[in-house]
Order: sequence, then C-alpha cells, then structure tokens
Amino acid sequence: MNHSFVPHRLAAALCVLALALLCGCGQAEAPSESAAQPPQSPADASGQAADDPNRLVVASSQNLAYGSCLPGKEQDPAVWRVLRAGQEVFRTEGGDVYVLRNWQPDAPDLFVVSDTWNYEGNADNHYTVYDADGTQLLEQKGAIPTAVAGRQLLLLCGEWVQPSADMIYDCFYDLDTGSTSCLGVRNYMVRDGEYYLFYGDRAEQVDAELNVLANLPYTDYHDIEQVKDYQKEMQQNRWPEGYTVQLEGADAQPYLYGPNGEKVSEQPVYRILNDGQVLLSGEGEQYTVLNAVSGRIEESDTTHRYQFYSDRVKIYQDDTMTWGAFYLECPTGVYESAMAGVFEDGSAWYQEPVDVNRYDAPVHVLAQDGNEVLVTENVNNYPYSAPYGCTRTPYLVCVKPEGEIFVLRSSGSRTALNGQDVSYCAALEKQGLWLTLDRDSETGRTRRMYLAKEDGTLWMEGDQLTYSEAENGLWCIDGDVMGLRALDGRWIWKVPSEGAAFMN
Repeated sequence: MNHSFVPHRLAAALCVLALALLCGCGQAEAPSESAAQPPQSPADASGQAADDPNRLVVASSQNLAYGSCLPGKEQDPAVWRVLRAGQEVFRTEGGDVYVLRNWQPDAPDLFVVSDTWNYEGNADNHYTVYDADGTQLLEQKGAIPTAVAGRQLLLLCGEWVQPSADMIYDCFYDLDTGSTSCLGVRNYMVRDGEYYLFYGDRAEQVDAELNVLANLPYTDYHDIEQVKDYQKEMQQNRWPEGYTVQLEGADAQPYLYGPNGEKVSEQPVYRILNDGQVLLSGEGEQYTVLNAVSGRIEESDTTHRYQFYSDRVKIYQDDTMTWGAFYLECPTGVYESAMAGVFEDGSAWYQEPVDVNRYDAPVHVLAQDGNEVLVTENVNNYPYSAPYGCTRTPYLVCVKPEGEIFVLRSSGSRTALNGQDVSYCAALEKQGLWLTLDRDSETGRTRRMYLAKEDGTLWMEGDQLTYSEAENGLWCIDGDVMGLRALDGRWIWKVPSEGAAFMN
C-alpha cells in the first residue's frame, strides 16, 4: 500500500498555492445593509465550523517574491499560526504545521509541528504533537502522526522509512496510557463521514471510536472510492434506494446489485445513468441500456456511450461518428455539439461544435418539445455549472470571450455577474454562490475577486478570495490584511499580511 495516500501537504503543493496568490488578495467589503443574506448550507454558511472551540485552523504566511518556491531560490521561513475559535494558540517559524481533524465531533483537534515537508518518510524526520490549547503531547522521530480518533493517534511509517526496534508505528497510540491498537494498519481513508482502515491483507470499516463495523472484500482504497462514487452517482441521478455496485474478480469489474442482493446483470457497469437506468459494457465497443427498476432493456448492441437517457432527451458520444463530439437527441432531431446537458425542468441545451482553432461557441437552449428557446453569444469552452454535460442543472454560468459573465436559465433569462472569469468551486455552487474575478489583460494576474449569488447580488469582493470547504469560509488577503472570513462577511480571524499562503 502506497503511503502517499496519507493526506499530508507537500512542499510543492504549498508552492503552487503560494504562487497562485502572488496576484494579490484583497480585503472583501462587508455586505451592505440592503444585501440579501446568502443561502444557508448544511455546513452552516455563517462559518461556525471555524468558531467551534474543538476545531483548529492553521494559517501560513510567507514573504513571497516571485519564484521563491522554485529550486535554487531563497525564501523566508513560513510563519505558522494555529487558531482556536479565532484566537491564536500557537506560532512558529519554518518547517510545517498541520491539523489532525478529530474523528470524534465532540473531541478537540490536535496539531503537529514537523521539521520537514518531505512526507515520503525519513527515519530522522521529527514530529511534535500538540493539544488544541498548544500543550505538547508527544515528540518523536520516524513515524508520521496521521489521524486522531478521540485520544487515539494514528502513527504510520513512511514509505521509505526503515523502522527501528524502538519505533512505534503502523498503529493507533493512546496518548493517555501509551497503549497501542489496530496493529499493522498501513493506511486509512475518510469519505462521506465514514472511516476505513487498510491492512496488508484486508480492510475494515470502523466508527469514530475505532469499533469495527464491517470487514471489507477490498484491500485498496481505490476500490472503496470507486464503489462510493457509483453510489454518489445513483443519488445524483435519482435512483431508488437499495441498488449497489460491487467490484468482482482480479480486475475489479463493477457489477450492479438490486435491493434484494441479487446481481442485476452479468454485464459489467460502464456508467450510471439517470432515473434507475444503467449503461452496461458489452462485447467490443458495444453497450446496453438497462432500466434496472423494470428490468427492461432499452437498447442493446449500441455504439452510443450515453450520458443521459430518457424518452424525450438522449445525450451520448460515439466513436463511430465524430470522435469526441457530443450528440443531443430530442423531438426536433439530433444535434452534434461540443457539450450538451439537461435543465432541471427537462429542457435541454447544447453548445455548437468547437474546432482546434476556436475555443468558444454559442449555447442553444431547447424547450421540452425540442423547439429552440434562444441562442447565446459565443461563450468560452462550456458553461461552468455542467462540466460533464450529463447532469440536470438549475442554470448555466457562461463566460463570453470578452469577459462578460452571466447566469443563463432554461426560460432564457440571464443575469450578469461581476468580473471577467469564474473560479469554479463545486461546494460554493451548491450554495448558489460564485467566485468570479477580473484579470489583467497583459499579465493574466487576478486584480479583483467577487463572491456573488446566482441572482447577481454582489456579496463580497477583494483582491483575492480562496474558499475553504473545511471551514466553510474564505481565506482573504488585502495588501496589509489577511485572514479567514465567514460567508456572511464576518472576519473570523485577521492579522497584518506580508504576502501570504493559507493551509488548514
């Protein structure tokens, strides 16, 4: 098992983020009294995650001259700050600092100070573990503090580390008693609030207190990721409850199982479609469309790789036709396109084909009867809210080549947004919020960023805004100020900036 899956930050990742912020980041203006409140999200749009006294936030600031992260370039050591409920509890320079997010929601996070960014592992790497109030708990070399469940600390031996006889590694270590458990664990995964431990020959699903919930037939986290992705696609595509995808055989082929636990088809799954339908792989480049609920085969031995399938609208690609092109089939005909999709009300849209010398094209909106409602001006690439063209979307966010951004709905109505480009963020999109930006036409650097609602309401603006899903807030820099802001505009924490990069 490759330990590189362990989610630590590498030096290169920090450099990329830091260089991305060189364009500057501005202090967002507070929402006006007349501005409507942004929609609340399940994660709480007010930023209470960062206000929780059990949660820690890490901010890193550096003096970043251009290219300072590149080989052979000198850079000032990072100044690391650890925040608890908006208050600084720890500060250090150099090395690296990272949070261990506690699996138990009522238990405080821990944080780790390391003298290195090299997480491939080295027996001489030094790690110091601290409690949420900055009290030192453990100091050691070699094994990497990787996760925490209550007071149980996961220590993993890095891929290139030769463990010593006295090293405690590949286990959970009790910070209060010094006892160990889950001996031999090699990796872990947290996905959708579920916890998985991987051993050399097996995997276990555990709860936040490390009680074993299930023994799994998979020994690779990629397998579990794949299975859970299928489940997520079923939810997004409005499937009934009870259907699962299981991987079988040495090549881990996916097969569909029904609510009764019986295999639905001996053909492996190629793609989950909408409304209880599935695209199955056949011989060669042949596919079958099966309605899993009724058991009816809608199409067989087709070369169409469907992404959406209904009586009125079908979207597919087909290598026997124009390679790479999408096809929208509806009551008024078949349209070859660069991208196509469906609105939530059942109407459809497609973008005209784009050749190698052209990166923009009009978007056509079709009513449920297939008749064209409107044709837009040219928009770059494809609308941001439907990157794969197969999902139902409430609206499209389009960017014109000259820089105008607008929200387009199936009715044909459109709402202008501030800026010239879109910083795509799925977590914000779910909340009806968009990050847009202005770029310098000569340098390409960002000059100003905006947080706007889908109705065009400008909610926040600054020189740079970077969304943190973990904190459900925005890291913000403004020349002489940097910090974390809630989506309601509050500053959760701020300090003078000296050029900055953020991590949490």
